[in-house]
Amino acid sequence: GVHCEVARGGQWSKLWRLAELIRRGRPAVVHLNGHCDHAARLAWLKLLFPSVRFCITNHATPDPSHDSKGCAALRKINRSFRTLPLFRVADPLIFVSRQQVGLMARNRFFRPRKPLVIHNGVELPGRCKAPHSSGPLVVGLVGNNGIVKKYAFALSVSDVLLSGGLDFRVHHYGAAGAELAQTLSPANRSRFVTHGYVDDRDSIYQAIDVLFAPGTYESFCYVAAEAMAYGIPVLLPDIELYRELYGQGDEPVCLFFEKDDLEDAAQKLRVLLTDAGLRERLALAGRKVVEQRYNLGETNRRTWQAFLGPAFSPE
Repeated sequence: GVHCEVARGGQWSKLWRLAELIRRGRPAVVHLNGHCDHAARLAWLKLLFPSVRFCITNHATPDPSHDSKGCAALRKINRSFRTLPLFRVADPLIFVSRQQVGLMARNRFFRPRKPLVIHNGVELPGRCKAPHSSGPLVVGLVGNNGIVKKYAFALSVSDVLLSGGLDFRVHHYGAAGAELAQTLSPANRSRFVTHGYVDDRDSIYQAIDVLFAPGTYESFCYVAAEAMAYGIPVLLPDIELYRELYGQGDEPVCLFFEKDDLEDAAQKLRVLLTDAGLRERLALAGRKVVEQRYNLGETNRRTWQAFLGPAFSPE
């Protein structure tokens, strides 16, 4: 088979290269990984290679408005080819949540016949985050968590706590660090450090004590699962998807705040930073849920069984 990770926007140059790979290799299965706007651009592959079995994952985001571009693209494709909606086929479509299945089932341009819910997975690190020993705690803002304005929200929350006398540091890993620093009041900017993009995941999670992930656009929110794998407590917005992924079970694995509510987010972040016992309980529970539900080996096995049938075994 062929696995295609389509970058942001699903550039046509990459699609042409993928088409050439399929033409030369004639695989039985092609795995397309991307959101609705990406997959809409990939629809023409089904017309070019009708005998190839396409498996599409992460086809929707937790925020319905974010898929509006993709739905518009699907409409345009259907008009252009004057055919039935191209994804009403027997090929499996894999989602990371039941909510995503419901979102797309309500879209009259895309009603998958064969939706499957298989959680994404993360690689378990060789070592967890070392216990905090001395000095101020570090709050981490990691990756493309939504869009830049969500990070600005996180820094506004941090500014409230810093101005109130709570001593901690904020480390940012991603784009627009200099722009984000302006969100903090001048007196607090010395507590903000931006590292840009860092490829070494281990160095990121060993450097932070709490993950603040305010975005609502990620279909799985990898940074939350990665932080939990390292034994780091996580603060997430209270949306349906994250409740489904991280809010089930008898014991909490993270803290939730009301979406876009600065006061509630500040109160929850203060609790995380001041209650060492809570941080320890969330760290243990988060690590456990990743080991049991989001282990990369197990999720990969289930994914390939969806592609190739229940008899498939990685061994």
